[in-house]
Amino acid sequence: MEAKSSALVSAALDSCQQGQAIVRSKIDQKKMSLVSSFLTDIFGKNVSIYKGCFIPTGRLPLSPLIGNNIFICNLDGTKAETVQLDYTPHSVTLNDNEQALVTSFNGRFVQTVNLTTLKPGKKIYFGTNCGSITSSNGRICLSTSQSSFIITNLYGDVLKKTTTKLDSFDISINRAGDCYYTGNFNNVYVLPVNSEEPILYNEMSDAHRITAGDHNCIYVSRRDLNEIIRISKNNEEYKIDNLLNADDGIELPTALSYDNDTKQLMIINNAWTSIHIYNTR
Repeated sequence: MEAKSSALVSAALDSCQQGQAIVRSKIDQKKMSLVSSFLTDIFGKNVSIYKGCFIPTGRLPLSPLIGNNIFICNLDGTKAETVQLDYTPHSVTLNDNEQALVTSFNGRFVQTVNLTTLKPGKKIYFGTNCGSITSSNGRICLSTSQSSFIITNLYGDVLKKTTTKLDSFDISINRAGDCYYTGNFNNVYVLPVNSEEPILYNEMSDAHRITAGDHNCIYVSRRDLNEIIRISKNNEEYKIDNLLNADDGIELPTALSYDNDTKQLMIINNAWTSIHIYNTR
């Protein structure tokens, strides 16, 4: 079994490296239209937003850089409601149509939040730091240290533990169950759903934040270059679309989220102080 797994990983790595002949393009800006944008001080003086995601009601759960709460608001920042917590949240992600998941880095747990009542629910303890989190089809991918992450569920069962050999700075899982992650300002890697070891997905300097899209693509922020790009793969060929840059108002983008249903991309911009939402089709 171990030999089979190693062979699969080796083959995937070989094909990935061969695929580094990359096609680059500048996407038609008509396909990237701005839906809304707002400053994060709409929630209060000096409020900065660290992470966020979409929920099915067309609203955004947002975790602040400082404060024991999360905000849930419309796509333009209006009609904000506050969910009080007894800790400072690290990351937030949608689990299903009924609940979101929030991580406590120092508290070493993940907590559910009911999206109807806006009440925090049960805490799931893991005995280690809980950082970036992403979820799809009942599979939860959780960054637990600088060199590992786990695949788990709402019962806290560790379904898979992966050593990354570097800081898995940001992670995102797609509908197929493949988990992508970035090193801190480094390359993009992927843990395929049927593999035990991560492989290199794309060599790239300055890869910062990441979110999985549809049709086998991912979106990546390159913070220090003020860029948002999309990487897609067709067979062994990689295509990089340069979506947005400083000319489009992108400056120090710090987090991303993609809505598979609406095909919208959220960018936390200007070093945590503004939020921009784009249609990607």
